[in-house]
Amino acid sequence: MMKNVVVSNKANFEEKLMAMREAGIEKFFVLSDFDGTLTKMFYKNMPRPSLISILRSRNLLSPDYSRKAQELYEKYHPIEIDPKIPFEEKARIMENWWREHYLLLMESGLEKRHIRKVINSKAIELRFGAKKFFKTLKRLKVPLVILSSSGLGYDAISMFLRKEKLLFENVFIVSNRFIWKGDKAVGVRQPLIHSLNKNCTVMKNFPEVFERIKEKNNVLLLGNDVHDANMLEGLKAEALKIGFLNENIEENLNRYKECYDALILNDGGMSFVNSVLKKVLVY
Repeated sequence: MMKNVVVSNKANFEEKLMAMREAGIEKFFVLSDFDGTLTKMFYKNMPRPSLISILRSRNLLSPDYSRKAQELYEKYHPIEIDPKIPFEEKARIMENWWREHYLLLMESGLEKRHIRKVINSKAIELRFGAKKFFKTLKRLKVPLVILSSSGLGYDAISMFLRKEKLLFENVFIVSNRFIWKGDKAVGVRQPLIHSLNKNCTVMKNFPEVFERIKEKNNVLLLGNDVHDANMLEGLKAEALKIGFLNENIEENLNRYKECYDALILNDGGMSFVNSVLKKVLVY
């Protein structure tokens, strides 16, 4: 076993892996989060900001955007992590948060050039081995669905992957997406994707993606949060789940082991993921 890799139940892991291998490549796809999963979480021992956090911290928009965005975070984030609030109520509140934030982004003058500045910053970096991961899936024509609740969503992720020359025809991005008038953001497409509806149920609103995977019943799921382990909800499929546990490892290890079949610790690379692909897809 590779360094910095923990397998929750080795016998169960191998059983799932072999079942997927026997089912064949035609029944297989990859479902992955983006921020902190395909990208690294730390740089020189400091947490890397999310895409939307870069926009906020770099003061790229109107002078009061950063302050107002932080106020929204301080208002809504405690609700997001409060286990005592019922799920349906919390989901409604999270949607309100995103609606208010998108309205703020447009009022603050968001343009495509601002997103380009975000994705060109050194704050975003793919994990070691991620390019091999993308190229292997492209070569074998395996769908890679990136499911993200990122505030800058589809536009930022697609720009970044295009810059890295990794936006291949087998890559599908399901995320929040702006409506543009020229280079200026004037709206956001529905439905809004947030942390509590980020799963295959919401993906049914993206038929160009859902139609490609609905008959596939074996999934390699990648995430970096316990909620990411639920991304397959809404699709009947068997999942081999690999999680990235990047910080507070001792505190979170048991909780993550309950959610994932294997964990990559300490902001590790994609070598273990690539080795799993090789065993499942036999190449």
